[in-house]
Amino acid sequence: MNELDPKVSEALILSARNGAARAVASLTGVHVGAAVLTANEDVFVGFNIESASSAGILCAERVAIVNALLSDSAARILALAVTVPGAKFDAQRMSCGTCRQFMMRYMSLKAPIIVDGVGEFPLAELLPRPYLRGTAK
Repeated sequence: MNELDPKVSEALILSARNGAARAVASLTGVHVGAAVLTANEDVFVGFNIESASSAGILCAERVAIVNALLSDSAARILALAVTVPGAKFDAQRMSCGTCRQFMMRYMSLKAPIIVDGVGEFPLAELLPRPYLRGTAK
């Protein structure tokens, strides 16, 4: 795993927490925030956005990644932090499978994923056998 400086990890968690405060979670009340760090040392924040259709829900992790890509379509994402304030169990703090697969498309499998209140994991540990279309990483 690409080790992050603890100060960088904490700054990403704080950015993710700020994102969670902006979540649109009128259906579940679950606020999720995420922050990504790019190779240019930029930080992009995302938060979950719920709609009446479950297919229309946007997860914080994917929103943060898309924000980075909108700013720089060639952005190289080095790390991601995610937070779920108020979650009672570690499993409620973890990224969903769709987000993990999405991360794999835009991040190295060695990239650190920081889960607030749980720990730091390389993406490969969270998604050990990803679906790969085309070339493998």
